Amino acid sequence: MSINRFNESYFIKHNFEYCDNKIEVDSDLELIVTIPAYKEKELAGSIESLLETSLKPSQYLILVLLNHPADANEDLVSETQQQYNSLNYARVSTSLKVLPTKHAGVGLARKILMDSAAKIFADLHKPEGVIMAYDADCLCRPDHMAQVLSYFKKEPSKVAASIYYEHDLSLVVENHRDYIIDYELHLRTYINWKKYIGLPYGFQTIGSSMAVRGGIYTLVGGMNKRKAGEDFYFLHKFTTAFDFGEIRNTTVYPSSRISDRVPFGTGRAILQADQTGVQIDTYNPQSYLLFYRLLKNMDSWTTGMFIIESESHALLNYLEEIKFKDLLSECFSNTSSKQQFVKRFFNRFDAFQFMKYLHYLRNNGLENVRPLAAANALLEKFGLSQKQTNEMALLEFRIIDKTESVES
Repeated sequence: MSINRFNESYFIKHNFEYCDNKIEVDSDLELIVTIPAYKEKELAGSIESLLETSLKPSQYLILVLLNHPADANEDLVSETQQQYNSLNYARVSTSLKVLPTKHAGVGLARKILMDSAAKIFADLHKPEGVIMAYDADCLCRPDHMAQVLSYFKKEPSKVAASIYYEHDLSLVVENHRDYIIDYELHLRTYINWKKYIGLPYGFQTIGSSMAVRGGIYTLVGGMNKRKAGEDFYFLHKFTTAFDFGEIRNTTVYPSSRISDRVPFGTGRAILQADQTGVQIDTYNPQSYLLFYRLLKNMDSWTTGMFIIESESHALLNYLEEIKFKDLLSECFSNTSSKQQFVKRFFNRFDAFQFMKYLHYLRNNGLENVRPLAAANALLEKFGLSQKQTNEMALLEFRIIDKTESVES
């Protein structure tokens, strides 16, 4: 697939609703930032954080979509309208849309924004143009946009990337501090365990810290309309089939406040922990190690030998349920090299399937553990010292992720 083009049928096939772009774009436009905003009072600060940039005004555009569902109450409708009337920034195009109640949510809002950005780049004949996703309650390091654009210029083969993030612990309400540390530690150990056992989709998928080129966006079918988890499903379109990257030369600071706007994610995790007092946990390290040992047989799978052995009855039962040997047979029958087999296998046994695997083992004997336990088990594999507290472990994994994750 040629990635340096647009899928023109994408703009014809789908019934699009675009943002109301009120700013004339320049021929040297290279980066478009997209920001969905729903019940968001921190939007101005989020925009101002982005505007600390060394880019020329003609190089970037920020698209903001204020939105609410059709069944929103009068107060929310009024607040959204007032916010729309008050926003006035150079190089920021703000739209307001009422979304159908059935589909209203962050996925649809992101889709409208990213489709609009792709169309702008298509009209400029710039498939290499960068579309950056961001959130209305985030902050970022100064010159964030320039650093993201610089990465894609230095890495022309990269079609999409996740961007390094940290929750700013200095802004966390004190009685929520342990919750947010545990949640971020869960996210980092989850990804690093996947990297350690050799999965090609060991990347963070956070909606406020991701970017994609305009052409490839249309080639893979664009953003989905999911009300949550839209980022996970979107970015994993790229992690196994294309050259996917990690941008480490800048930082996004997602909000760590309580939120009920989505069914999961940081805000929801903190809300549930605060309401129930139940500690945040993460997947059992043994679940990763069982799959790691299973993957050791991949060389034999590429020759048509599908011997599946494990000491775990739960793992064997899971593989039986998903007809794992049939999956291997299908991959073997449709490939002619080890490289092709591996690529096809991970396209079939993708990031979503692996998460289902973790949940199955969690529900069948390998219960979740505290994030510090999962972190220390992985640090031992990396040959690094054990940490005494969740915050010490988090700081260690930030260092790992900011540089380059330790590999097995």
